[in-house]
Amino acid sequence: LYNTQAGLEDFETCERIFSMSNHLTSATQFASKLHHQQVIEEHFSYWDDVKPRA
Repeated sequence: LYNTQAGLEDFETCERIFSMSNHLTSATQFASKLHHQQVIEEHFSYWDDVKPRA
């Protein structure tokens, strides 16, 4: 029922990742659902390619 591993991470990484995507809202505000999804996928694909490897 409980995830015992959850206490090992502060979830700041998740917060940083999603805060970097906040600028997409103004860029996709009037876009269609398809284009909105494409922009989000491209953003995170790019982030996966350029993020520093730990």
